[in-house]
Amino acid sequence: MDNATQGQFDESEAAYYLLEQRQAFSSSKLWDMQRAYFAERGAAAWQSGEVPHYVTSNPTIAQTYADIVFAFYQDRQRLQPSEQAMVIAELGAGSGRFAFHFLLRLEQLCADHETPISAFCYVLTDFTQANLDAWQLHPRFKPWFESGLLDCALFDVTDSDRLHLQRSDELIEVGTLQHPIVVIANYVFDGVPQDLFFLRDQVMQECLISLATKQPPQEVDVASLLRQLYIRYDYVPLTAAVYSEPVLQELLDRYRQQLPEAHMLFPACALRCLTRLQALSHHGMLLLSADKGTHDLQSVALSEAPQLSHHGSFSLSVNYHAFVAWSELQGGMALVPENRHRSIAVIALLMLAQPQQHVRTCQAYRQRISVCGPDDFYTLTKCLQPQMPEMQFVEILAYLRWTRADAHQLCAAIPRLAALAPTLSAGEVAELKRMLDRVWDAYFPLGEERDLAFDIGCLLYEVGDYRHALHYFDWSVAIYGEHGGTMFNIAACYDQLGQFPAARTVLEKLMASEPENEEARALFAALPAV
Repeated sequence: MDNATQGQFDESEAAYYLLEQRQAFSSSKLWDMQRAYFAERGAAAWQSGEVPHYVTSNPTIAQTYADIVFAFYQDRQRLQPSEQAMVIAELGAGSGRFAFHFLLRLEQLCADHETPISAFCYVLTDFTQANLDAWQLHPRFKPWFESGLLDCALFDVTDSDRLHLQRSDELIEVGTLQHPIVVIANYVFDGVPQDLFFLRDQVMQECLISLATKQPPQEVDVASLLRQLYIRYDYVPLTAAVYSEPVLQELLDRYRQQLPEAHMLFPACALRCLTRLQALSHHGMLLLSADKGTHDLQSVALSEAPQLSHHGSFSLSVNYHAFVAWSELQGGMALVPENRHRSIAVIALLMLAQPQQHVRTCQAYRQRISVCGPDDFYTLTKCLQPQMPEMQFVEILAYLRWTRADAHQLCAAIPRLAALAPTLSAGEVAELKRMLDRVWDAYFPLGEERDLAFDIGCLLYEVGDYRHALHYFDWSVAIYGEHGGTMFNIAACYDQLGQFPAARTVLEKLMASEPENEEARALFAALPAV
């Protein structure tokens, strides 16, 4: 993860191409470039790993959120029951992987508590139609779209005020919902416009940004341009109120009085978005949000102007302290972690009447996030995953169970499992196969570089389950196409199963496309004559 270059530059010098000069931070071209990046890259941003998403889309965090949302539903049915489905809107849903894990868990919770799954409607949102199209084509989502559990809508955090569901054609606008709306925002608010101020001796200045690059901007793509930016800040005193909304202005005035000399990011855009979403329901909103950010006042004060963290797009730290104060100023309640986080903070805002009466919600948050939560999980996986080459089989299985059959963690374990395969007993092989199937059933393919189906097929071949291996090689072909290695392995499975005509057919096709493939020719020659 790189940072853009900050420092002085002289826009009059021929070495620089000036992109903008002395603009308000929240109005900078930075945000136009951010939107252009995601519009251009679409799903490829997550397939390639350019944009990090594992920490907020793994099974553990998704199941944690599902437990809290279901507890919230139980609270609402006790306090103010409604026949209408509870709408769960995920902002900037990205790859869709979080939603997949969330809905798997939600289905299980509904079955366990004899609650109809139709009590919920999960809405995937993004500002670009390309992502909505990709979700609607994904085979893992198909049954949920068809049942009405899942829908999708265009939504722009900067200005949208309604949700037009593209599958059901339902329009959710001000006052439509009887249940409070549930809003999920993971790795969203770190990439939308923020305001930037500088405070000293209770005097506030607005930070203006200038952008330049040493390469002609029309000659590079957006990701490269973001990475090569030179940034300069100038400061102008504020002589009038910044915001027309009283609650935002009051928050800003509090910071002016409380903070020492410091830079400060202020999430006005995000808070306005939440205000618009809250208005869709007669009964308020539950927000669950995870991001790199902080919820304590001391950490809001930045000694220097913020650096842009670059990862294809860019991101900034989120001032969750402002979210908490915004909620409490309006009679809401904020739930925040008890401990300092290492990678992500996860907060909940209950923006509704009598938030303290939502006892199950508060208990679920405390148990699943505050005491030990997704940040702790991620911290431990970063520590334990490098130990995989030394783990024994029973330890790897325990680790995979603890991570809730996490495909990302299985990928790290496969080389060790392949090394252990010849030593496994029949009982251990049976355990391995059950775990592999469990991981695959909870896997949301993105077409990423690592072909998990192929790897699982190879592992099953190593333990002698050729029929089961064929199933995964077929999945590999369905997702990645008929690559030579996969086709050879399919033929080898048919050979081991004694299905020689099928092996011959596959090898003939492979040799026609790869005439120099010596392994294929050798296996073909070794097949019994028809």
